[in-house]
Amino acid sequence: EENLSAMEQDEEDRLDTAEGLTLHSRLGCQAVVKGDVVVEIPK
Repeated sequence: EENLSAMEQDEEDRLDTAEGLTLHSRLGCQAVVKGDVVVEIPK
């Protein structure tokens, strides 16, 4: 989380309507990577 940009209000609003979210859910098209990250892709 520390290596991703902060979540903006637009992203929060879009995630409000999504199903199956976790505390760490982000939109890949909005999260700017600033360092090493681990990406988990659900099956």
